[in-house]
Amino acid sequence: MTPMEVLRAEHRLIERGLDVLEALAGRVARNMSLAPEPPRQIHAFLRDFADGIHHAKEEQELFPSLLDHGAERQGGLVQMMLAEHADGRAYVREIGETVTLGLTSDESRERFVVAARAYADMLRHHIVKEDQALWPLAERLLPAEAMAELDRRFTAHAESNAAARAQWERVIDRLIAELFRTPRTAAAG
Repeated sequence: MTPMEVLRAEHRLIERGLDVLEALAGRVARNMSLAPEPPRQIHAFLRDFADGIHHAKEEQELFPSLLDHGAERQGGLVQMMLAEHADGRAYVREIGETVTLGLTSDESRERFVVAARAYADMLRHHIVKEDQALWPLAERLLPAEAMAELDRRFTAHAESNAAARAQWERVIDRLIAELFRTPRTAAAG
């Protein structure tokens, strides 16, 4: 996979995580009972995978290369993405604080719902901007040597994070199965 294909694939996993986050926010908003583990797990996924692996790779590898090759002359898209990453971290911190409180009070539940919905909305729009504007810009702007260097670095990241990615895929798959399973109905007789 090319570096941009790697990032697009990671976006698909992150979007699935956002599906989970939104489902949890909906349940919390409706005062439905909720085990403490799913909110903890989705918070850890957002913190450790979406930000700690995906955004870190963008910020440490891709964005500097884009800036070195004149991306900011193309409308400031990299700076916008960096600002949105910072906004996302603030939402994830808020989600984490509310999860730590246990989502037991009306205040913590409301804070969780507001932060979760705002983060999901912001990150979904962010992903569209990257997929539809930033990645095509990178593919046009970066010379073959810069892409080859990104490919080498992304390969190293993939090798060092393979177990973590596989673990997060399993967690998200399990949470989706739990949250979106269709209840069985009794057969008409």
